[in-house]
Amino acid sequence: MVHRDTTRSRQLRKLQWILAAGAVLFVVALLVSPGFPQMRGRWSSALWNLLHVPAFFAITWGGATILPASLERVRRILYTVAGAFALGTLTEIVQGLTGRSASLEDLLFDAVGIFLAVIFLGRRDPWSTRSRWAFAVLVVAALFLCLSPAWGRDLLDGLRSLR
Repeated sequence: MVHRDTTRSRQLRKLQWILAAGAVLFVVALLVSPGFPQMRGRWSSALWNLLHVPAFFAITWGGATILPASLERVRRILYTVAGAFALGTLTEIVQGLTGRSASLEDLLFDAVGIFLAVIFLGRRDPWSTRSRWAFAVLVVAALFLCLSPAWGRDLLDGLRSLR
């Protein structure tokens, strides 16, 4: 006789695996696609860069989900981080070869998304309310970091106009 919880957990794991694989494939296709126009404005460019954080969060989470559960959790996370960072580096190289601009700034935003995923994947116990709030604050701070190049220019322009 099959235990209901075991069957349900297998089905949930399978669904999670399919979603993770889909997210990874979708993000990789977007990253290497030459069809996207180059963003020229500072705000449009900053908002476009903002997408790197959730994209690499999804890649890292998805990779850790796709890897076999028989691997030790820490190894699964380390392999996924190495793969996600290698993918980010490779996509910047490919973008440079396909007419899109390669950018170290994009690689930094990729690393931010990877870092947030590592924190999320590294939790062992269910998070307390304080931990959830701390993670939410960290995510918002990371998103502000992505927009800081545009804000920084506005701030500098505003300070120059005061003179």
